[in-house]
Amino acid sequence: MTTTTTYWYIKPLDDNTNEQIATLLAGQGIGSLESEVASIEVNGITIRDVYLVEYWVIRQLERSNLHHGKIRVYRRVGNGSIRLWRFQNSNRRKLARTKRLKRLKRQLERLKRNK
Repeated sequence: MTTTTTYWYIKPLDDNTNEQIATLLAGQGIGSLESEVASIEVNGITIRDVYLVEYWVIRQLERSNLHHGKIRVYRRVGNGSIRLWRFQNSNRRKLARTKRLKRLKRQLERLKRNK
């Protein structure tokens, strides 16, 4: 059975976040020169200044509040294409749930009015 390698890339969206990620990597003994990648290509668009990191860095960022709108994470499985990866507890799911709840409330109100 073959194992597929997953590659994780982090793109900081501001200078402060970039410094925090560099500090995190340096604290774990990973120099920024070892983990920095010049650029990656996602759907024909070149994205510059990303870090190639291991999954534990992603998990640590997920547990912290650093990831809220300040970084983008990309993932490549094996030799496949690079895709944007979303954190599991992202606000997008909460917004979708809120939209569904609002829609259901409107439907209930309509049903009550029609009685």
